[in-house]
Parts: sequence; C-alpha cells; structure tokens
Amino acid sequence: MADLRLFVAVPVDAPTVAAARRYRRDLGESASPLVRWVADSNLHVTIRFLGGTPEALVPSIGDAVGASAACIGGSASDPTSAGVELELGPMGAFPSARRPGTVWIEVIDRSGTLTRLHDELERELAGFGFAPDNRRFHPHVTIGHVRRRATPAQLRTVALALRSGGSSGHRFVAREVCLMQSRLTPRGAEYSRLAIHRLA
Repeated sequence: MADLRLFVAVPVDAPTVAAARRYRRDLGESASPLVRWVADSNLHVTIRFLGGTPEALVPSIGDAVGASAACIGGSASDPTSAGVELELGPMGAFPSARRPGTVWIEVIDRSGTLTRLHDELERELAGFGFAPDNRRFHPHVTIGHVRRRATPAQLRTVALALRSGGSSGHRFVAREVCLMQSRLTPRGAEYSRLAIHRLA
C-alpha cells in the first residue's frame, strides 16, 4: 500500500482568502509575475507537515489530531465551539526575506492556541515514530512560491516588495483543524480532508 503525503492544517474562511488576494496585489506589478501563487482553495495554516505516511495509520493519526484539539479545549462533538481568534500580519518569506523562496503571510495568534496545538500534536505523533520538528513553530499562510528561474535581480525585486507590503490587520476565527492529504498533479497540488476536528 502506497504512502500518503499528509499534513495537519487549520483551514481559512472565504473573507481570509479575499484578504490574501489583497496581499498579492500589494506585492506590486513588478514582483507579482515572479511568484507562482497558491490556489485559493489550498490556502491554510500548516500546523505540522507529516510527509509520506502509511495509509494504514490514517485513522489513528486522525484520532491523534482530535486528541490534540481536545487537550487545548477543542471538541469534535461541540458545534457551538467559538474557535480561535487570529489575525493576518505582514508578509515574509522562507528561507529569508532577503532570499525569498516561499512567500507567506504571518498569522498572529495572541492566545497562543495554535502553538499549544502544535506542541500537543508533536507529543501525539512521537508515538507513531515521527521525528520531532525542532524548528520554531511560526504560524503562517503560504500564498506563493518564487519561480525557480528567478534571477538575483528578480529576487531583489521580490524582497523589496515584501518589505514595502503592508499588514491588512484582517481578523478571522479558526474553527477546525484537519488531517489533510496532498496529491501532486500536473495542475498543482490537490488537497483533501481526511479527518476534521473542532477547535474551541
């Protein structure tokens, strides 16, 4: 049985997708063509990338995601859950703003709920043999990838646009955390939800 490419993520709502489009426009006409944009339907806040995972583990990992949500107050059975209040901050890039490869929007989580969710999930995943992710958890929404053939001058154009791009201050409420599957196709990545749990 083939492995599935999995990750755990918090979906974003339609108004947040619209806000992400405004960030794209803010990048400017000179920088925007140098970026391959993420499809609106694929925008999300990644909590943990799992990578290739045996399909047989999917139900158990889905339960682990639910257990992590429950530890921070989430409930899969509570439809009145208020969710987690979040805010979009400034744009940035990995590996750095000076050498942009992946363009993202910072997600400001003043309650620290997403960090607690990430940490609980790390503990749950250790039981399945996943190596710990020792990088500092940095909530963000990836909106694009700088094209691989971009020249140094073009990279500087993107870097300059990132520094001048403003913060929208858009606020939204995250209500779910999902175990997701990513399928790579000639048209780009296609995501599907394998398990969904509420966030309080």
